This record gives sequence, C-alpha cells and structure tokens, in this order.
Amino acid sequence: MPKINNVHRLDRLKERLAQIERDEEVDIRDINNLLSDEQEQRLKDLWKDEQAKRKNKTYKKEEWKTKRDFRITVLKDAINQIDDNLLNELEELQHQREVKAARVFMDAYCEAKENNQNAMSKANIAIQRAGFRPIDRRVNSMSRRDREVRQVEEELRKRILDGMTKEEREQLELLKETEEAEKKSKKR
Repeated sequence: MPKINNVHRLDRLKERLAQIERDEEVDIRDINNLLSDEQEQRLKDLWKDEQAKRKNKTYKKEEWKTKRDFRITVLKDAINQIDDNLLNELEELQHQREVKAARVFMDAYCEAKENNQNAMSKANIAIQRAGFRPIDRRVNSMSRRDREVRQVEEELRKRILDGMTKEEREQLELLKETEEAEKKSKKR
C-alpha cells in the first residue's frame, strides 16, 4: 500500500474531525494512524493531566474535559500544522514527480541510442507508460503553413473592416460586447 502524503493526510484528518464533531463512532486507530508520534504523545499527556486534575478536589465536575475534547484539539492542531506546510509539500511532490519522469525518459532514451533505435520515440513511449505526458520535440507548435494561413486570415479581416460602413462597425462592436458578456456569465 502506498505511503500517504500530507495532502492526503489533511483530507483524512478533516474527515475524522468532522466525524468526531458529529458524534460518530471513530476507531482510535484511524486517528492514531494520521497523527505523528509527537501528536499522539501530546494527546496522551493531555489526558494524563486531565486525570490528575480530576483527583484534585477543587476541580469542578462541570470543568472536566473528555477524551473527545482532547482529540478535537489535537486534530485541529494537526490540520493547522499540515495546512501551514502544504505549499512546501506540494512543491516537493512536484519535484519528485519531475525527477521520476526525467529518470524514466533518460533511461529509455539512452537505451534506445545504444541499440540504434529512434531514441525520442522510445523515450516518449516509456514516459507515457509511466503515467507522464510525452515530451513534444517541436519548439514551435505551428507549422509554416499554419502561420501563412493565419497571416492571410488577418489580412482578410483588415480588408473587411476597412470596407465596412460606420453602422456595420457599430453592429460588430455590439456583437463582440454581447459575446464577451455571455462568456463572463457562463464562467460564473
């Protein structure tokens, strides 16, 4: 079973906290598996302190706290702690993913070069099998023909705009504004 990272732990801690707050039955092992050793020890220490306070005659019964209260406190602290470091955790996971992709790519590329095969093709196949997106060799994704077609289209648009009357231009502007408003309303 894969080791869970802090992103997954955060979601699971929030689930367990919500379950406890709804007074649902939560297995203590589920909570302890998500807590670090220090957090587990803090939970035990808080409970021991509470038991010691209960032995004191001046400590009123209304002030007593339950294990549930301490679990909620420790879970909230654990969530806050993970939340504070979440960006660093995500950056680390991204770095690990990139390193793994580079390693898979380079291994396949070098092996194909040694065997006098199409190295880029073999490397892209290997990287895709490993669950990553293949690398595109083309620096400029538009071909020469596509650039020429776009240039001709732009020239045609300019000619058409130059040949329009004032009323036609106003109608075109109204149409563009309407389309933009529709796009904005769809985004909401």
